[in-house]
Formats: sequence, structure tokens, C-alpha cells
Amino acid sequence: MKASVFTWEYPPAIYGGAGVHAKYITTALAKRIKVEVRTLEVGPKPEIKGVNVLRYQSTLRGLATGDPRILKALQVLSFNMNMVADPIDAAIVHTHTWYTNFAGAMAKRIYGAKLVATVHSLEPLRPWKREQLGAGYELSLWMERDGLLACDAVIAVSRDMKADIQKAYPIPASRVAVIHNGIIENFHELRERLELQGHDLGSDTDTEVVAHLVEDAMRGGADLPAAVRAAVAELEGAEYVKASDEHGVLKLNGSVRLAVGEKLKLIPGHCDPTVNLYDQYVCVRNGRVEAIWPITARGAVW
Repeated sequence: MKASVFTWEYPPAIYGGAGVHAKYITTALAKRIKVEVRTLEVGPKPEIKGVNVLRYQSTLRGLATGDPRILKALQVLSFNMNMVADPIDAAIVHTHTWYTNFAGAMAKRIYGAKLVATVHSLEPLRPWKREQLGAGYELSLWMERDGLLACDAVIAVSRDMKADIQKAYPIPASRVAVIHNGIIENFHELRERLELQGHDLGSDTDTEVVAHLVEDAMRGGADLPAAVRAAVAELEGAEYVKASDEHGVLKLNGSVRLAVGEKLKLIPGHCDPTVNLYDQYVCVRNGRVEAIWPITARGAVW
């Protein structure tokens, strides 16, 4: 079995949740199957055990100077086409965000791979991008739509995201699975107990304990729905279940409690949810400031 993961972000160039997801899922999968990553060529090539990293650039060369906002979207399309120009022998292609969704659709049609996409955000729910991309926003909408409709399975990072996917696109609910973003606070205690019981946990991620808790319950005679409920009842932590540009909802599980005045550190999966709250981005790589980008959307309302 071989999987090919398509992602715009990958070490060393990670700036959002999709890049973090791609890094950890490929690291974990490489312990079990052959893994290839097709990504943007930025910085030194990463060395991740068991992961073959192929890197690509946009080769778009226009003869005239057009709207740079449209050019950005066209460059992403060129990057997608370059990724699938190299033969693909993977059984599964896994894409992340509109930056690679269309490449996944092409890979399925050209090479016959099964297609999976993890959805972190949706272009139809980000209308402010029309200001950023101009007519290129129509291209990003089309690339995401074509890529997601071609999928054999779609992963939503929350229940609300699954609902949004079904509102935006005619994708059957049976084809969309929810794998939550969240933190299992008692992960270490659960892991230690499971390992003492003989379970072999193959990754360092906290969510793997859920599968083993379900297995334990089913060995005890529970059917699958009852086993899942029993496993969830043992989890303690916080789950970020709904987010907008200014507000979010935390669901607290188990003994986790928050008092008024306590501070939380939340790392958004993408810069867009807070972009209009700042005057500039300070771009840092390896501890050095490389650029300062002014934010022209400061204070704008859509």
C-alpha cells in the first residue's frame, strides 16, 4: 500500500493547520505503509523518516502583466498540474485545501487512485477572498469544488465542518467522516494504562488512544456504538467545535473546567480568521524576520 499526500505546506514551510496535519499524518503513516508527499518547493528539503518528498513550483509564464491577484490563483493551478505530471503509483491520494484539491481530482482521473481530502476550511465560506484574489476567487472556488466532488471520502475536522461541507456541496453524508480537532488532557494516563494491558500504540498522537479504548470495550462484549460511547466517556479535554472570525466555542469534557479570567492559547488553523484585526504580518523563518507584509484589509467589513 502506498499513499501520496498533496499539500501546499510541508516542513520547513508550515504556517497553518493544514501543514501541521500533513506533517503528523505522513510521519505516522510512514510507520505502516509507503508514503510520498508532493508539495511546494520552499527552503531546505525535509528529511522525515520513511517519507519520500517531491517538491514542485509553479511554471506559469505570462507574456503580459495582468492583475497579480488573478496570477496567484493561476500559479496554484500550475502547481497542481505539475504535481500530477509526474506518474503516480499510489493507491490513495490525500489532499489538503483548495491549493491541492484539483490535483487530487486529476490524479484520480488520470491514474485511477482513490481520493481522500481533509477539509480545514471552505472557499464558499470565505467571501473576503474575492478582495484578495479578484476574479481568481472564481478559480479557487472551482478548483475546490471539482476536487471535493471527485473524492471517494472526505474528512471534516469537526461536526460543524461536516455540516458546512454538505451545505456547500452535494456530497452524501455517508462519504464524510468527522475526525475532531481537540486535546485529550488525560492522554498520558490512558496511554500508560493501555500499554500495560498490551496495546501497541503506533504513534505519538493523543487521538490514537480512542481506537484502543473502543477495542477494549468491544472485547468486553460491547457492540460498536456502545464501545464508542464508553471510550468517549473516558476522555477529558477541550474541543474547539465552532469558530468564526471573532468568536469560537470550546466544548469541555470530563473534569476540565475553566474559570473567568483564565487565559487560553489558541492557534488558528489558518491566518484568515484574524487577518483584518492587524496592521501587518511579521514573517519569521528560523528565528529571523524575513519580511513585513502590510494588511490592506485592516478594519474592512464584508
